[in-house]
Amino acid sequence: MEDAAAYNTEPAGSHDAQYSAHCDSQGWEAPLTCLYCSYQASCPDELKRHLQSHKGRRPQTCPHCRYETIDSSNLRRHIRTHTGEKPYSCPMCPYQTAMKGNLNRHLHRHVSKIGSP
Repeated sequence: MEDAAAYNTEPAGSHDAQYSAHCDSQGWEAPLTCLYCSYQASCPDELKRHLQSHKGRRPQTCPHCRYETIDSSNLRRHIRTHTGEKPYSCPMCPYQTAMKGNLNRHLHRHVSKIGSP
């Protein structure tokens, strides 16, 4: 049986990983703090997106229902509830899920079984 911890659970070309690398390459000083609450961001675009939440703006809208959000990744995750898409797959069994966190929790169960006598 393979070690579950060795698998990357990010979809190929993950925007979050690319964005983090971009922020690091720009040398932005973290954290940037919201003027209205305690939110902290690692780069200006994240803070700008967060500030929209204080203005009540929700520019991302679901084409299937009335769901609105300021974050395109939240919208992509929400749309999976309509489409049934499950882009995260376990490399050790047939398990599939729509959310990365669920796959991480599942993989942890495989690892704990490996370590058990």
